[in-house]
Amino acid sequence: MRKIALFFLIVCCHFAFSQSKINFGLKKQLDSIMILETYRHNLHPLVDPLNKDTTVKGMSVADRADYARYWKRQDKIDSMNVVFVDSIFKKYGYPGKTLVGPGTVETAWIIMLHAKEVDKYLPIFKKAAETNELPFRYYAMSLDRTFVKQGKEQMYGTQGVCRKLNGGTDNVCFIWPVKDAATVNERRKQAGFESTVEENAKVMGIKYKVLKIEEVK
Repeated sequence: MRKIALFFLIVCCHFAFSQSKINFGLKKQLDSIMILETYRHNLHPLVDPLNKDTTVKGMSVADRADYARYWKRQDKIDSMNVVFVDSIFKKYGYPGKTLVGPGTVETAWIIMLHAKEVDKYLPIFKKAAETNELPFRYYAMSLDRTFVKQGKEQMYGTQGVCRKLNGGTDNVCFIWPVKDAATVNERRKQAGFESTVEENAKVMGIKYKVLKIEEVK
């Protein structure tokens, strides 16, 4: 009986110790800044994020005014949040599940997507992903964004863009060219994505088509 009681005491102490590793103050701060994404939510009904220029042209004067006002406020919020999360990175590294818990693990990643120099944070995302502090798919999406920005083939097919192709006059939305497209769904599965590249494209309102980098430059 005493052995059983001792066993449960050890288990409870271990659980309490594990829980104490979470920085609840930091977790609360990160949770609160996600609330400041309010204006971005108001923007989504107004504009297609893949095809902003075309959509804005079709807006009414009132909607254009709302669009400009919301973005001005959101940009200010984004700048403050980026500075805050950057300070966290310098002090703790990436605030992953060990530090802030699984429910807050993606917050810093979401905020830093709005940073002008988001590419410089890739090593931090990569380390967090490789140490299981951040789901690997988040790093994969950041990597794809960087490759698209650099005009290179993406690896996981997560990024769609809209632009004029083959001398056309209208913007066409498509999934940016993928390296080794035949095996992209295998890479997506390994990275933790539950959808195929085709399914992901459909969610974005795009019919997936394999394109070469030369076709989109």
